[in-house]
Amino acid sequence: MGRVSDGPFIEKTNEEFRSRFCDGGFPWKLEPFEDELLSSYLVRLAYSHHFNPATFYRAYFPDLKKIFFDRDIDLWLDNEALCRIADKAKILPEKLMNLSLRSYTGYLFETPSLRTKTAFIDPVAIEGTVSRRGYKFCPECLKRDGVPYFRKLWRVSFYTVCPGHRTLLTDRCPQCNTPVSIHKHARLEVFPHCYRCGFKLKDTPPRKLPDGSEGIKAIKFFTGILNRGYMKLNGGRYAYSLSVFSAVRILIRITLRLWREGKGEDMFSHDSFARIEDPGKHLSQIKKMSHFENAPVEAKYFLFSAVFRILCRYPDSLKEFIEGHRIPFYMFTKDLGEKNLPFFLWDVVKEYKSPSLNAMTPEELRSAMLVLVRRGIEPTLKNLKKYLSLSIHFGGAQVGLKTQYQRYINNMKNTKLPLLYLHHLTDNRNCCLCL
Repeated sequence: MGRVSDGPFIEKTNEEFRSRFCDGGFPWKLEPFEDELLSSYLVRLAYSHHFNPATFYRAYFPDLKKIFFDRDIDLWLDNEALCRIADKAKILPEKLMNLSLRSYTGYLFETPSLRTKTAFIDPVAIEGTVSRRGYKFCPECLKRDGVPYFRKLWRVSFYTVCPGHRTLLTDRCPQCNTPVSIHKHARLEVFPHCYRCGFKLKDTPPRKLPDGSEGIKAIKFFTGILNRGYMKLNGGRYAYSLSVFSAVRILIRITLRLWREGKGEDMFSHDSFARIEDPGKHLSQIKKMSHFENAPVEAKYFLFSAVFRILCRYPDSLKEFIEGHRIPFYMFTKDLGEKNLPFFLWDVVKEYKSPSLNAMTPEELRSAMLVLVRRGIEPTLKNLKKYLSLSIHFGGAQVGLKTQYQRYINNMKNTKLPLLYLHHLTDNRNCCLCL
């Protein structure tokens, strides 16, 4: 006799029973909540039929098990699979699609990514993998729910606080420190729970934040942009949400670079430091992350609070950030280039663009080099870019500075500048020619 599943007497080797489950609908109808996460609904659906989630997927969708077990189903259940689930559950496919993180396509990210991280979506462990991060949740929400469920917004990276309960979200079991996974189970009668120790997640001690905290304001700010689909600018203009979050990624990269160089400590000063245990430890982990989506909840809370300060009083707050930290122009255009920079970002940062070589006269370049020499700094291309934000490309960046400098000396001679000035410049060999 074949092995029996956790469900009501299903023999996995019996083709008659398997075809009955594959071809038929779900015996019990279960309506999803409007703001519920797709995987949360599917897990609740499995438990309502007295299955563990893995057995439920294999019984009803044996041909889709690669998608269910090898991918993030909140991102990668395609339209055909969603329609099949909706048909069995007797609900509209559009309602099911709204539970999926793919519904954020065009608002939060351009397209979900299978090979790399999807922008602003927290990664979670899939079947056979281990993740340092789990599903985020608010214990106060789970405690007050008549039927506990996981919200779709809880998987969005910037959503680190429940504004209604002023509670910092968590993604680990407080008892055994295991990352939360809703697909794995310890016992069927309790949802949600820690699959390792069985702890009821709704009993997690809440971490309360100050009323009117800047971090809570940041969550409301970014969530509002995502829900509306735009950010209102000065002068009656609007920035599309996808453009805003593209700018947020650029500002995060710049902010993290400042932090790694020890220049951005003031940006992470926060009114919630006293409420979060060991904030320095969480902030130090940011330096090690190649993707901020992988960072701990607490670190993302501080990070998005810092970005909120840069954008909350646009354009003044953005200008204060650039001038206060002396951000060079090229740091904004490094990833996307000038043409693809979000327009509202370009409107501000273009004021800080240094003249390129095409618009720079030989005298201007010579003066710039002398500025560095007088400061005791070697006037290399790298230093011209670092200290004066001049992106100079003359004969390629690999051309030696001595050769390049001589070319400019010859060019300046052709302009018939005063010989006394040229003599002073070329004779100061210790400063300029002997590099």
